[in-house]
Amino acid sequence: MKLSKYFLLTLIFTISICISCEKQSKHNVIHSFCHWQTNMQSGSYVDSVNSKLNVKHIYLRFFDVDWNPYQNEALPVASLNNNNFNNQNNLNSITASVFITNNVLLKSDYKQLDTLAIRLVKKVNFKIASLIENGIKNDIWELNNKHNWPSNEEFDKMFSKDSLDQALNTKYGNFFKELLIDCDWTDKTKERYFYLLTKIKNQFKLYPRLKENTLAATIRLWQYKHFGKAGVPPVDRGLLMCYNVNPLGESPNINSIGSYKDIKEFITHDDYPLKLDIALPIFSWAVIYRGNKYIGLINDYEVLSNKSLFQKVSENEYKLLDDYSVGQTFLREGDLIVIEKISHADNLEVIKLLKNYIEFDKSSKITLFSFDNKYINNYGIENISDLYTNF
Repeated sequence: MKLSKYFLLTLIFTISICISCEKQSKHNVIHSFCHWQTNMQSGSYVDSVNSKLNVKHIYLRFFDVDWNPYQNEALPVASLNNNNFNNQNNLNSITASVFITNNVLLKSDYKQLDTLAIRLVKKVNFKIASLIENGIKNDIWELNNKHNWPSNEEFDKMFSKDSLDQALNTKYGNFFKELLIDCDWTDKTKERYFYLLTKIKNQFKLYPRLKENTLAATIRLWQYKHFGKAGVPPVDRGLLMCYNVNPLGESPNINSIGSYKDIKEFITHDDYPLKLDIALPIFSWAVIYRGNKYIGLINDYEVLSNKSLFQKVSENEYKLLDDYSVGQTFLREGDLIVIEKISHADNLEVIKLLKNYIEFDKSSKITLFSFDNKYINNYGIENISDLYTNF
């Protein structure tokens, strides 16, 4: 009888622990996407995807910064070239994002980094104002179309500085509260990069719209694993990039995007001193090899389905049967095209791994790279939903 009671108590205790662990394994994380194109997408497709996946946040690339050898300074390139923004996509917040090449850090002296911080934050602030103003105008134009409001000239006069400032602090005032700097710094550039980040953060206080902003930085997997050597950037949060593990074009047999096995080699501790958000890959690309030499990439590789041009030689490899051009890339007969991607099963295993080492809560952003209809359609809405719900 005593044994039966002991067994029953043990069973109840075990079940309670299992239920508790199951509850702890799920987190009310923020569903996010990285938007890395130069044209901001909107419309019914975007609305539909965001609604189905309950997406509340995006990282929106504003521009890149690269070194200009002719002007001997860092300059913006690949800027977001439209302001097609309104709050019709169910979003709660947007993180302005800027990519800085490592070459900028190698070439710049500290005085140039001071100047870069000033220009970068000024440009970000201006872009935010443009996006918000355009969003407000879009909202009012929709009302105008419904209710036959004034003529174009009279309509434009409605946008006084006071009315816009008031609107900024209401509907769109809390949208842009974080700036992400994306840079794959090295041991050689670490000191200058961290200096630049500090200068960028100091610039926030000069702009009312930015003074309460969070500064975030991307963290590559090697920087996470070896943070004692790589250093920890002086920012408020990190975005851990769980992809692009191997050098692109190293070999047809090596997936540069990575796999669970690859990523497992880097997620080995829970000591990273920054609060971390997570970026997972849903993208894919086709890598071109001539012999064993890397030639280039094809992002839109639907052309591989043309059986008169491409012979499928394995699950993810195609051989070109004749000379052919894809966009600006000229291919030769015999070239090998290898599709690289991470499997959904591997992404799920990565999530399990991350949950063992990284603490998540309702402020944690789980973002997918990147928002593009071909990537979303290829990966599948149900699979993407599966990624979010497994955190």
